[in-house]
Amino acid sequence: MRETGEETYNHTKADGWIGFWILMALSVVLRDFLQDDSGKYSILVYTMYVTPFIYLFRMVKLGITELLIFLMLAVMYYDATQFHPRLFRSSTFFYSCMFVFTFLLYRSIVIRGAIAMHSVARFVRYVIYAYFIVLVFQQFQVSIGEQPWNAPVYMSNEWKLNSLSMEPSNTILVLAVLIFTHIKLQEMIRGESKYRLSHMRYADKWVWLAYLYVNLTCGSMSVLFVMPVLACYFINPRSWRYLPVVLILMVLAVNILAQVNPQLIRRFSDLLTVFFNTSEATSQMVSEVDPSSAVRFVPYMEFFRTFDITSTNTWFGHGIDQLEALCTDVVVDDEERSIGANNILSLFYDYGLIPGILFFVFLARTILPRLISFQTVYYLLVFTVLPFNHYITWLMVCLFFTINHFYEKCNKTAAYTPRTDCRQCAAYTPGTESGTTDRPGT
Repeated sequence: MRETGEETYNHTKADGWIGFWILMALSVVLRDFLQDDSGKYSILVYTMYVTPFIYLFRMVKLGITELLIFLMLAVMYYDATQFHPRLFRSSTFFYSCMFVFTFLLYRSIVIRGAIAMHSVARFVRYVIYAYFIVLVFQQFQVSIGEQPWNAPVYMSNEWKLNSLSMEPSNTILVLAVLIFTHIKLQEMIRGESKYRLSHMRYADKWVWLAYLYVNLTCGSMSVLFVMPVLACYFINPRSWRYLPVVLILMVLAVNILAQVNPQLIRRFSDLLTVFFNTSEATSQMVSEVDPSSAVRFVPYMEFFRTFDITSTNTWFGHGIDQLEALCTDVVVDDEERSIGANNILSLFYDYGLIPGILFFVFLARTILPRLISFQTVYYLLVFTVLPFNHYITWLMVCLFFTINHFYEKCNKTAAYTPRTDCRQCAAYTPGTESGTTDRPGT
């Protein structure tokens, strides 16, 4: 039976709510709400329990993207069960499947037109504000001697706070996804080919103030790697006039960090000394200088140290969580402790080269406007520190897919209406096929 216009509108509205709930579950971790003693976030897990059933009941038409990601999961399962069955853990594999189905459901919602560009832009802006507000509240609680709300599991430094993520380094990466999404969506909404630096001072000043405050005061060293990469997006012949101002701001920021968190600057300086003043930096040297940072660097160093193209394990994996076990021995040297999630190389090391290559092909089709682009550099330099089974990885995939979807839509609109720009695309209402704002069926 064919749906009426009113039913179609209601279904589209429900789809929109589901899509934004998925984004919120991937963006925000409320540890003090519905959490267990182990410190794991459960709101996202409860959401991901449901999303595969919603996706399957929709009978979504399979395309190349779906077939590619399902092939990757099939190879992951085959490699793990056939070559290292004793190390296979069904919970870890099905956790990967839940992330995949959550993204596929979100992707189908966006493609069906249930989410508008302006709505995504507003959502991103509000989440950045929320991170700022919660961090300020946490800092106030620390200043008066109270336990911060939603605090991270481990607090070695009382001023190293997480706001609405699992830990301070995650806060930096979540905001790195959100602010880049904000930049790209504003380009399309305003009909610009490049985001203007003047927007930071005028139209978007509160967004940027909130973003910079959280980055500079949450206490994570990740900011020293993320913000320089993001700054490269604004480099063009016209932006050179801002170079003196940028340099002055960078010097001020470093001095503020040195005053607020001198340990952070010392850790960064010690790491640079190891990498650039030694003939051959080893995993053990990095671990001795800064165990916290070693969690990020050692997996890369150990992966390439043990890489052998002729080895069966290279192609079919070493077994689930084996890169984590290898790096734990180097970083903490304690069988009862673990350094936690590694990075995207865990997929290559644990499951083999073939699933890793398939995942990169999936990313190229899903989140990159073209292979050689700033988004490619941004992902490789910033987000490869995240493993496959990490909520920020899939937040990045969802939002970067959203950017590409609206970008392609704007290009098609411009092709059919050459006198218009991307602002016409931004005015579309969810559930409609044209630029009108009338509800279907009325």
